[in-house]
Amino acid sequence: MIKIYSITKVIGVLTMGLIECDTDQAAARLVIIDRTTMLALTNRMTDGKSIIKKLVPITYTNTNNIMVGILDDSGTYNATFVDGVKAQLVDANVVDMT
Repeated sequence: MIKIYSITKVIGVLTMGLIECDTDQAAARLVIIDRTTMLALTNRMTDGKSIIKKLVPITYTNTNNIMVGILDDSGTYNATFVDGVKAQLVDANVVDMT
């Protein structure tokens, strides 16, 4: 006889960093870069959204090693970058990513 039990996996706190960017309507692309390694953490289209959120590893909550930039693909406007960004410490299980 086969018995099937309901298994519920309980996940504790999943601590991560959160970068929340308020973008310009003219911006077509958002870039988040680790400034020490120049590794792109994200390079994505903004799709007309004004607020974009990105979860990053917890190590970015202790240091200010992130550069965040917005740019347009047409080249009409200057790119804008902010250096020395520190991620916000959040629980990834409950953070609202909308």
